[in-house]
Amino acid sequence: MRIPRVDEALSRCKQVRSAAISTGLEVQDLLARALLVLIYAEFERVIRSVILKRCEEIPDAAVSQFVVSCVENVFRSLGIGALGGLLGRFDDESRREFQNRVDQNTTNMYDSLMRNRNAAAHGEGVSPTLEEIEGYYLHAHVVLDHFREALFRGTPIVREETNGAA
Repeated sequence: MRIPRVDEALSRCKQVRSAAISTGLEVQDLLARALLVLIYAEFERVIRSVILKRCEEIPDAAVSQFVVSCVENVFRSLGIGALGGLLGRFDDESRREFQNRVDQNTTNMYDSLMRNRNAAAHGEGVSPTLEEIEGYYLHAHVVLDHFREALFRGTPIVREETNGAA
């Protein structure tokens, strides 16, 4: 699932990269840090949105509201294992489907994105270049599709939403 806000940020970073190269590594580092934090925030927003969309299907408004209110207490990490665990709270089949869909290369790229975002957010050194971050994103964004497809497995919504997904 491509995220327009991230795609736009990547495009803008490419535009200013040549200027950043001439001004030194500090500007490149700042761009990399900002991009990592933005991607993480957008991934988090999408995951929450997908969960809330799924909760809309619950016919009992009180139960739906209860589930929605619990999401904040349960959703603490974007790690692959944590996403699988979150799906497991819905049912084991969703968790298994998600785990089966995410291949090792995607996991590695996704983990690199998350690890570097955590380093950036906590003031540690960030080593990937803007091009490497874009590569992580291009491989990692499919995790969002896999999450959505596992959560909506068997429902008409997954078929509708994935037909036009990039």
